[in-house]
Amino acid sequence: MKMKMVTALFVLSLSATASFAQTGASDGSRFGHGEDSLRCLKNISIYTEYVKTNNFKDAYTPWMSVFTEAPKAQVSTYTNGAKILRALIAGEKDAAKQKQYFNELMKVHDQRIQYLDDLNKLVKRDVTKGSIIGMKGHDYFTMGGQDMNEAYKMFKEAIELEKENSDYFVLQEFMDAAARKMKSDESYKEQFIQDYLFASGVADGALKAATKENDKKLLKVAKDNIDAFFINSGVATCDNLQAIYAPKVAQNKTNLDYLKQVISVMQLLGCTEQELILPHPKPHTPSNQLPKPLLAVDTCIIRKAIWTNALTTLTRPST
Repeated sequence: MKMKMVTALFVLSLSATASFAQTGASDGSRFGHGEDSLRCLKNISIYTEYVKTNNFKDAYTPWMSVFTEAPKAQVSTYTNGAKILRALIAGEKDAAKQKQYFNELMKVHDQRIQYLDDLNKLVKRDVTKGSIIGMKGHDYFTMGGQDMNEAYKMFKEAIELEKENSDYFVLQEFMDAAARKMKSDESYKEQFIQDYLFASGVADGALKAATKENDKKLLKVAKDNIDAFFINSGVATCDNLQAIYAPKVAQNKTNLDYLKQVISVMQLLGCTEQELILPHPKPHTPSNQLPKPLLAVDTCIIRKAIWTNALTTLTRPST
């Protein structure tokens, strides 16, 4: 009977300890509870001091403990974690260890997005999902990611979310990834042109909205780099544009929005010497459904003489 009582007390003691000592990851709290919270705070102190002296190797283990056990502890868990892992990737000779650190770096961004609402409660200015995706794309692109399609998707999603608030490096690296993607896929040329117009337009908007001189300088460099990637791609010649769009025009002869887009692109890039044959809208097309920027004539050959009016003239549909 006495032995049963001792056993029961021991089990109760273990239960009490387990319920009192819990990690933040297991109970949803910021630092955890009991011994786990004390260990978390100790590890934060240790790795933070190592980061201050750029001792990233020794910072790694205590940081990883915080990252794993207390994902809501601090925003700096993620900013310092990215700094630690970038340094370890750059200094690592072993390919397997590099890959491990790279995967952990990607997880840093994913987990930050997962707990973003809670982490934003700890700071005065909210961090946006788009900015984190952009930084993830940047790290993927610069720290060892091999799939340009993956990098491209991250950059594009980030820019679509952030628009004129996009980081300058995200804009130029998006265009770099798009250029590399285009080189490995000939069918991508038309979309590459659209990507250039997209990135260039966002960069222009960001530059106009910028108020700080340093931001203006960085965005100007990004815009110049975006233009350079496009020019150096080999796609940015009028003959190439004509070769890309001529068959597309035939395929989209009833798609007035597409025809309008073709005219806009050719004009924007100064390709007013080329000829493009555009079909006349069907006789039964209501005039209020015809886009004003479309020049509609019976077998409309856009030549130099009428390019300047192509986006402002609308002739009467034939009957």
